[in-house]
Amino acid sequence: MNAPVTAPGNLRHLFDRLAANAPAIAATSAEVRAEKLLKLLRAVMDARPAILEAGRKELRLADLDIDAQLLMVKGEAEFIAGHLKSWVGREKIQGTLMTLGKKCYVQYEPKGVVLNLATWNAPIAIGLVPLMGAIAAGCTMVLKPSELAPHSAQVLAEIIAKVFPEDEFAVVQGGAEVAQEVLTLPFNHIFFIGGHAVGRMVMRAAAEHFASVTLEMGGKNPVIIDASADVADAGQKIAWGRVANCGQVCLAPDYALVHESVQRPFITALSGSMKKMYDASGQGFQKSDALPRIINRRHFDRIKALLDDAIAKGAVVESGGETDGDDLFIAPTVLSNVNNSMRIMTEEIFGPIICV
Repeated sequence: MNAPVTAPGNLRHLFDRLAANAPAIAATSAEVRAEKLLKLLRAVMDARPAILEAGRKELRLADLDIDAQLLMVKGEAEFIAGHLKSWVGREKIQGTLMTLGKKCYVQYEPKGVVLNLATWNAPIAIGLVPLMGAIAAGCTMVLKPSELAPHSAQVLAEIIAKVFPEDEFAVVQGGAEVAQEVLTLPFNHIFFIGGHAVGRMVMRAAAEHFASVTLEMGGKNPVIIDASADVADAGQKIAWGRVANCGQVCLAPDYALVHESVQRPFITALSGSMKKMYDASGQGFQKSDALPRIINRRHFDRIKALLDDAIAKGAVVESGGETDGDDLFIAPTVLSNVNNSMRIMTEEIFGPIICV
């Protein structure tokens, strides 16, 4: 098993090895790449016990939440492997007057060396799914997992080392200083899912080497409930979408725009669904085995400050609102009477609070 690279001084040497090997990997067949994807999938599934344990330690996730990540990995690997051969062939296109007598086609080629700066909130899925396309394309790769999910990072390093040589797919572990060092290297493409501040850093670094980027940044994600909506159904679905992973999901709804005629029934349905999912025993949200925790104290303090600011400016706590910094606990919370003077309405929440 290859040891994960952590020392910044080793990173340039590692990159040079990946770059040197990139032409050979680019020449591999679709069948070879598909088999690599399926071998990676088998290694991930074999590591399920370690993955579950890592998720429990980092976010106190229920097994079902972690299995949702594995389902994403499985679906992506099997879909790509099943279609890859048809994707890598030449795509014939219609010629023009300027190309009379010539055969015209598009030939897709791998980009070269690819970096994935993975985040902590779904470390297995976010670590692997973006790079499955790079495997399929015939690239060499570096994965830098988040230091905020160190147990998952180590499991990822062990999985990758079982499937790939280090000059094809390497895992680099460490903190911000390692990420900054990695970004100085001339990658051909960079993936990043996360916040705007780091996204800007990634774009600046990529521009130095004319690297292309795939960025998924955070947002406010509104949901709209009009007068004709089935509020019970909407309340249940939105409650799940908001509180899954304790709201630490980039797709989670941040606020609901609700027609005034159904606002009160919707709030009742939303709050009731949260309680049914995460406090069915009536012992309180904090005792729920299904409710994860915030990743660390810094993120807890940020979310708590958004909640406190909203309440100080007149927001009404319809349900929830309890917090415990020592336990990194924030209850599923519904706020009403919100307005855009409140930070919670202008910043991404990334926690189990929704504004109506």
